[in-house]
Amino acid sequence: MTFLLTLISSSATTVKACYQMSDAIEGYVYWCEEWEPKPGLTVTAYRITHNGEPISPKIEGTDVTDEDGHFRIEKLRAKGEWYKIEVSTDCGLVLEKEVQVFCGETTRVTFHYCCPEPHTIGYWKNHPEEWPVDSLEIGGVTYAQEELLDILWSAKAKDATSMLAAQLIAAKLNVLNGVDSTDISETINDSDEFLSLHPLGSNPKGEDRRYALQLKDLLDQFNNGS
Repeated sequence: MTFLLTLISSSATTVKACYQMSDAIEGYVYWCEEWEPKPGLTVTAYRITHNGEPISPKIEGTDVTDEDGHFRIEKLRAKGEWYKIEVSTDCGLVLEKEVQVFCGETTRVTFHYCCPEPHTIGYWKNHPEEWPVDSLEIGGVTYAQEELLDILWSAKAKDATSMLAAQLIAAKLNVLNGVDSTDISETINDSDEFLSLHPLGSNPKGEDRRYALQLKDLLDQFNNGS
């Protein structure tokens, strides 16, 4: 009986000690192929169940990467708890890893990422196998991939709607492929609205044509990464 009580007492002391110790998650975030440290990114730790569901309180801690790309989140729960670590990047990507943190230990995590680069009309029409979707809505009309490819291949400068639709297809494919849309989302919406009022093939004239070409040029710059 004395031996059993000793074990129970020892176990209780260990559990209490675990909660008093500073468990932590730390690591580095690196940028693209050069493994360049990435400062200024927010890293968040969420406590989760073994199947990935969050546990209240959802956020256990946050940190911002320093000039070496390093972060450290301390005072976590112990006893083998699971955490999801999220990094919000500068190009819209959210990096995630799930790790287990044990009593009194520091768990280390490394992230390495490259932001997706945009592609031009020429790329998308020659690489249909790389498309992230097999249909798109352009100007309020949903087109299958084969129809979208026809638009890309038959785009002509004579009809402003033809060129605008082609650039809009490429822009939407780039965004769906992970390219940050912050600076182009309004232009994409404006282009969709224009094509809903001036359907593909309507060949607008005058001010309408000039506006369509202006939208087309903005999309073209985005698709060329400039």
